[in-house]
Amino acid sequence: MIRFNKNMLGLARELRSTTQGELAVASGLSQTKVSKIEAGLLVPTEEEVKRLSDALHLPIAFFGHDGPRPARGSTCLNHRKKQSARVRDLNRVHAQFAYLRLQIEELLAGVQINASRSLYQIDVDAMDGDVEHIAEIIRQTWGVPPGPVENLTTWIEHAGAIVVRADIESTEIDAMGFWPDAGPPVIFVNAASPGDRLRFSLAHELGHLVMHAGPIGDIEKEANRFAAEFLMPRASILPELASGRVTIQKLAALKIRWKVSVQSLVRRAHDLSVITDRQYRSLMMQISKMGWRTSEPVRIEPEQPTVLSSIVNHYLSRKGFTLAELSTLAISLEPEFCRQYFGEENSNRIQNGVRFVR
Repeated sequence: MIRFNKNMLGLARELRSTTQGELAVASGLSQTKVSKIEAGLLVPTEEEVKRLSDALHLPIAFFGHDGPRPARGSTCLNHRKKQSARVRDLNRVHAQFAYLRLQIEELLAGVQINASRSLYQIDVDAMDGDVEHIAEIIRQTWGVPPGPVENLTTWIEHAGAIVVRADIESTEIDAMGFWPDAGPPVIFVNAASPGDRLRFSLAHELGHLVMHAGPIGDIEKEANRFAAEFLMPRASILPELASGRVTIQKLAALKIRWKVSVQSLVRRAHDLSVITDRQYRSLMMQISKMGWRTSEPVRIEPEQPTVLSSIVNHYLSRKGFTLAELSTLAISLEPEFCRQYFGEENSNRIQNGVRFVR
């Protein structure tokens, strides 16, 4: 009898944003049968699993998998999201990240990552809530020079974490991180995010990984404070913000140097008491009036992770895997695997025999 995990059917539906009724039509099964299968009241036949597999564009092996392994804080996977994100969008993105987690776990099983730095948790309460000091400790431990963080993604990956730029079908979700019970921490970031926002999201998730094992306390504010201090340390940025009048033009120039958004710089200036409440409101009004809330001038190039693509390349070039074999290992269909790990523009070339690693 074919192995089937009812929880994976629920995950598959959320991944494809499909209702039970829509799945019933696409698979040719009755909605009652689909409902009973997902509830665990009915064990599907091999033919029925194949129909579900075809309808959801997932390999049959997906439905027999146990799912992602337990992760530290997995009951509250931390994600930096906009308040307007809809529940259905969140469910789909959570499912997408769960699927990527599953793939990464399978890929990691055959390789070993050697980190040049360490990443560990620090108890916020033991530090009397001094989040900024925790950010300072991590910078010092890693040997980050004073001033702007040149490439945050590289620093995080050198500490043994995996950063994944995911093509999330929502602009409302910025990032999500988790730390498995066994294995390296992973941070997903929205590939559509501007470079400055991506960096803050990364630092925010790094703060969660370092400080939070669960949803206790005001963890979002703490993660934001960590990100601000890590990317814009008080000792380095305060003299630059405090020298002369704080204007939009000045902040736009600082954005190039610090690689953070103008809005983040305004908030940092306010948090460090460089500007008053009134000045803060005035600057934010100017930003809104110029349309910078959604799209700021001065493009910061998104940072490119390298660890995951190196792992994929290792399987292809050193272990001798074909794309079909590697897709099977990752419990994915080959076209979707290529889009995720090589990008839409290169997936056709790869499937036609050209080995290209992004």
